[in-house]
Amino acid sequence: MNFLLALLNQIPVIHVSCDDAYGAYRPGLPRRYSMLVLVCGSAKFYLFTIYNRRLGLFRLLRFSELNLLEPQKTIDKLTADYRDTTEYLTDEQVNLQYEFLKERFNNNEDAKSSLETRLASHITSYFALTGFYGYILTMLLPPSPGAWLAWFVFGCGCLFMIACGAFIWSGLQVKGVVRSTFKDLAADISSRTQAALAYTNWYASRQEVRALASQVKNVEMNMILALCIAVPLWIAVQFIMSRPEGVPRDTDDRSTMMTEVVNPDGTFATKNVAALLATLGKGFSSGGEKFVMVSGQQANLNRDRIAGILKLSSGEDNVRDIRLPQSGWGDASVIVKSGKGTQ
Repeated sequence: MNFLLALLNQIPVIHVSCDDAYGAYRPGLPRRYSMLVLVCGSAKFYLFTIYNRRLGLFRLLRFSELNLLEPQKTIDKLTADYRDTTEYLTDEQVNLQYEFLKERFNNNEDAKSSLETRLASHITSYFALTGFYGYILTMLLPPSPGAWLAWFVFGCGCLFMIACGAFIWSGLQVKGVVRSTFKDLAADISSRTQAALAYTNWYASRQEVRALASQVKNVEMNMILALCIAVPLWIAVQFIMSRPEGVPRDTDDRSTMMTEVVNPDGTFATKNVAALLATLGKGFSSGGEKFVMVSGQQANLNRDRIAGILKLSSGEDNVRDIRLPQSGWGDASVIVKSGKGTQ
């Protein structure tokens, strides 16, 4: 059951989450059931939710609501309470607690340094993934009416990228702002004062590690989701939307001209031929070899094959394809070669 709920937590529809874990799933915590969840930077927007047997239309969960970093007043109050408890301890007990708190503080600093290293490596990966999304965007441009699904998937991936960037920026803001210093010992150098200041450092460092660990986890989760969207989308765009070079297109460089070069009585249609020659000359510059292919209405298969060969050999821009639907040429095609300075 927990495996199924954890799986539903990873998909945006029919979503299961825990508010106390910032949208993640944790066994034992109150669950929120949602029809749809959207990621908006460092916030999550839930639609049609059920929480504690109450139905709601929407719920906006902000990362800052978890209060991972407690204010200075809270730290000062906890330190004062701890100092009061040390009044009932012997000097030996106070010294033992001081050594214990100092060791825990050093462990927290090591963990924080490791998390900062991971965050720095994720920043490099984030910029690389951003470039990959930029490359996919160039493949999707210019937009076409049949590519709406690809654009929708691309937009979902961009939402995860924005969320990843928001958590990276938030992680960079986690600093050791609540700390005691040596000047705090100037007035009192007793073992109880040292233990109280060690408690301040330990508690503050624990809050910083907790906040930074949550930031890094959200960075990794959003980056993995963005990558899982980008790779299949890139493959789909490669095979569906992009065209290999040299493959003839159906409409881009083909014009339709309805004319008869031979009259029904067998005479030469001079005006029609003049109009045909004018059409052949359009779009060609004076430099390089050009090819014009004139085909009848029934020459579709042969025309495509011949046009493909010409485009492969001389370049797609140097081939012009003209159909004569009303001609009696049947399956025939005529190729007109135009050289430099001639037509």
